[in-house]
Formats: sequence, structure tokens, C-alpha cells
Amino acid sequence: MRKASASGGGLHPEEAYVIALRVDGLIPGLYHYRVQDHKLTLLTEGKFEEKLIELLYHQYFARGLSVGIFITARFDKAWWKYRHSCAYRNVLLDIGHASQTFQLCPTSLGYQTWITGAFQDIEVDSFLGVNGSIEGTIFFVGAGTGELKAIDELTLRHLASR
Repeated sequence: MRKASASGGGLHPEEAYVIALRVDGLIPGLYHYRVQDHKLTLLTEGKFEEKLIELLYHQYFARGLSVGIFITARFDKAWWKYRHSCAYRNVLLDIGHASQTFQLCPTSLGYQTWITGAFQDIEVDSFLGVNGSIEGTIFFVGAGTGELKAIDELTLRHLASR
């Protein structure tokens, strides 16, 4: 299957867990993206904005997102082919390519994007229902038309007072 992002060995170890917050036509909730048939599978219905902010170490940038995606790595996909330390490096590079491709797509449509690697690992893996040693969360990307700035007013005032 051809994809828009590069992948070491063509393995594409990335998985996408989509948190639909404000998406027309989608029930708010947690979804898994199945690349094989290009479909979203609803895992848990619910409004998870506050949970998401908590999982992201209370980063306020997540408030107002339309959609967020936790990108996980299926380490087992790389380990069967590369039985050495390069497997881990290739997985990380692949996740970087996938996250960059994600950011380019919404940006080209006029949406704002945001990316972070700061989240509560064990809690996020539990929320997604993944086993952290075989499949682990690497990155979070989000998009939307939010009203929040990259630096909030409180931080700007603090910086200006220095």
C-alpha cells in the first residue's frame, strides 16, 4: 500500500488514534484509523477535551482543537525485520515523517496545527488501550480553527515584565 510519508523498509509502524472533538459528521470520541481499509473505528464515544488536556500535562493549546491524533509506534513491525538498534531509530524517523505529513495537510486547508511529545505515557497508552512495550505512543498532533494563540496573554505579560 502506497502512503504519503516515507518509511524505513516500507514498514509504516505508525498507528493513529483520533480524538474527534469538533468534527462535522463524526460523533465525538476516540477512534482508531485502519489504514488497510481507510476507515475510522469508534473505540469510545465521549467528549474528551478535558481528559485530553489532562493527558497532555495540562497544555492549554489543546483547548479548542477540532481533532487530535495520538501517533503510536508498533515496535513489533520493525523488530521482525530489523533485529538491531536501528529498528528503534527507523520507527522514530517514520513517526516524524507521519507527523509532518499530518501538519502539512491541515495547514494547506487553512487550519492551525499543533504538535507535542509531552504527555503522560502510561495514562495515554491506557486511554488508547495499547500495550506500551509492543505499541507505544510517540507523538500528539492536533488541528483546528481554535482561538488560542501560541503564547497566551498571561505568559506574554509575564515575559514583557522582565
